[in-house]
Amino acid sequence: MRILSHILLLSGLVSSLLMSSLPTATASTSVEYVGVGTSGLIQPTGNGRFIYVDDQGTDVVPVDQPWGRVNYNRITCLDGGTMPENQPSCPEPDEDHPLRTIQGAVVIAKPGDVVVVRAGDYDERIGWSATPGLSEAPITLQSYPGERVTVDGYLSLKGADYWSIRGFHFGYSQINTTGEAIVNFFGGTGWSFVNNEVSGTRGVANLLIREEKPNSESVEDRTAAAPQNYSVQANCIREAARVGRVGEMHNIYLMPTIYSRGGIIEKNLIAGAPLGSNIKAAGSRDPNGAPRHVTISQNTLLYGASGITIGQKAERVETLGNLIARPSGSGKYDGAVKTYDLVAADKNSVKDSLLSGYEHPIRQPWGASTSLYQKRNSISNEVELIGSVANCSVRPVHPLVRDTYGHLSAD
Repeated sequence: MRILSHILLLSGLVSSLLMSSLPTATASTSVEYVGVGTSGLIQPTGNGRFIYVDDQGTDVVPVDQPWGRVNYNRITCLDGGTMPENQPSCPEPDEDHPLRTIQGAVVIAKPGDVVVVRAGDYDERIGWSATPGLSEAPITLQSYPGERVTVDGYLSLKGADYWSIRGFHFGYSQINTTGEAIVNFFGGTGWSFVNNEVSGTRGVANLLIREEKPNSESVEDRTAAAPQNYSVQANCIREAARVGRVGEMHNIYLMPTIYSRGGIIEKNLIAGAPLGSNIKAAGSRDPNGAPRHVTISQNTLLYGASGITIGQKAERVETLGNLIARPSGSGKYDGAVKTYDLVAADKNSVKDSLLSGYEHPIRQPWGASTSLYQKRNSISNEVELIGSVANCSVRPVHPLVRDTYGHLSAD
């Protein structure tokens, strides 16, 4: 069997491993990869309510006036901006009276609300004017259980404290997708992105995580602007476009700044970044854009020029239990895990992962003053796969590989 031939341990260990003695990843997880969608309705909390959206719903309110019938903006009406005499004509957005647009629901959602989107194709730009949730009253935006909801455009949330996005297919649109990514999170505390698909970006990433614009360059303001305690779990993120400049097209671009804490990138299937990395954990022009205190665990990373890039002032980036395989577009500076202008490499780690098919399993510049901390990693020539990236079903053939590494691994 070729999938784990010539296995060697990193970190100076030279003994060969048998399949029966492969190390078990030690990461714990709170989610399971079950594909794109939702299996049940999240319940509102506190004074929250269900807000329904359907592509057959309406965002307007017809009101009879002396000069004829006028269509008022239902979103303004629901948000309290309609004259009192017109309020009775503005029904609550329940299951019998759904809104037409997801963005309309985002505008009116308040702490504790659950926005439920029925099956359909929504050509929208979503996210502006979102109200932050609360730790005791989060806001959920989810697809209806068992139904396919496609968004062709973008999701861009700024300061979206305690929002949870679940069960959507986000795709590129020549008309509606603008900016650097299809899904963008700017700042925000306690938000989560779970069981979604994002594919086909023409920008720098499918998913971009970065800070809000800070009020000043003070540590206090930069900390307030940075994402905190966020999670990206059990998603399928694929096919960063094969157009653009080498090294600049990623599936996840993780640049929440050195002022961020508590990030989790876990149990995702991430595939197709031949002009960049499946996950880039570094800043852009500002080295302070690099992440700190983030765990990248139990992900399957396929068909990237590099699997994970850790750069600049990144610290406490812990990668473990990942399957990184099948390089595509790799050059001499790429690797399953590589560093980029990394100031303190020894403050970041690669552990319990399977690094397969790369000429450089771990690529660090020659002469670097420190090296990534490495422990219990394995190297193989090839991992045999079945399934399809296009339908988010690709997975290792061998059950022990599948159970030990990547998005389908056991806890």
